[in-house]
Amino acid sequence: DAFRNGNSLEKLVSDLRRGRLLPATDSRLRLSVFKFEGRYCSVNNRRLWSLKTYEAELQQQRGQRGPQLDVGADVYEFCVGTARFIRDMATHDSNRNGDSSSHENRMAAERTLAGILERSEE
Repeated sequence: DAFRNGNSLEKLVSDLRRGRLLPATDSRLRLSVFKFEGRYCSVNNRRLWSLKTYEAELQQQRGQRGPQLDVGADVYEFCVGTARFIRDMATHDSNRNGDSSSHENRMAAERTLAGILERSEE
């Protein structure tokens, strides 16, 4: 897997290891997350994977469990419009990639959207 700029996820992990990027202060590593039902969900899955991979390495080196990194994040509330956007993007990605309409992201977005709509009608 790679980022839109062509750099691999492994390159990001390597740059983190070498100290070329600092998660707490580098704005390029900042995550966009949505809060939904008390949980935080990242929109930046590749970046999050890279950060979690690096964090797991730190945990192993230090023999510690739990959070090892501080990362900046912009937190947004999850709303009907956002769920619809994700559903529509998952549908777009499914069509673009030739996947069937039962694409797992689309199905998850449909379930999330249904849950939000149900609660908003209460």
